[in-house]
Amino acid sequence: MKPDFFIIGLGQIGGSLALALRKRKMARKISGLDLAYRSEYSTILDDYIPELEVGVKKADFIVLCSPVEEIKKQIRKIGPLLNENQILFDTGSTKKEIVREMENFPDKCMVGGHPMAGTVKMGEKAWNPELFLGKPFFLCRVQSRRSSKGLKQVREIIVSL
Repeated sequence: MKPDFFIIGLGQIGGSLALALRKRKMARKISGLDLAYRSEYSTILDDYIPELEVGVKKADFIVLCSPVEEIKKQIRKIGPLLNENQILFDTGSTKKEIVREMENFPDKCMVGGHPMAGTVKMGEKAWNPELFLGKPFFLCRVQSRRSSKGLKQVREIIVSL
């Protein structure tokens, strides 16, 4: 069965990820959240969910595509909400601080990531389902009891993109 995704941050990376998942038919459902709702989100999402907790509860994969400082805050909020079957990964540009935040939840499945992709464009004008094609996407193991399973599953998704 295909997984459900909840993408937080629908700029260039988050929007392009949603489009890539849809184009490659890798998701059963793609939901998202951003600072402010825009009608354009309906073109890339199955559902816009304005409440973080609701979106997290409905997803198999939670993807953080926000600025680094915001990602750290989101990890603190989301960590306690995750169940044993959910995987959280991020696309932030720096890893040390993010991974350190993830390691505060040793019983949760979290993976640090950073796609080496992007352009100078912003927002929906920058959405591109091929943005990640042929580009490196670094993944970081998090010291936790469940990291290996998550790393393998996230890697499979990234390679497919």
